[in-house]
Amino acid sequence: MRILTYKRTHTGDPNASGLFGVSDCMGRVRDLNYDAVIGIGGIGAEPRSYRIDGKITWVGVSPNKSFGPWTSSVVAFDRSEGTHV
Repeated sequence: MRILTYKRTHTGDPNASGLFGVSDCMGRVRDLNYDAVIGIGGIGAEPRSYRIDGKITWVGVSPNKSFGPWTSSVVAFDRSEGTHV
């Protein structure tokens, strides 16, 4: 299983519906080939302000990528749990 682990600096991407990329965060990284995503809050001032610093905040499994007005794909997941907003 390929897992993308990324540092979150803010909330809102993924959004309340669990769509990853609606704020165009992570750009082309969203287009990489993976089976699951784990979002972990960074340790700087911005993640601290959102109270996500150092925490596993979001997990998405079985991605379904689609393209729209964004620079890279927007990704929905068969299963998604965590702090979306």
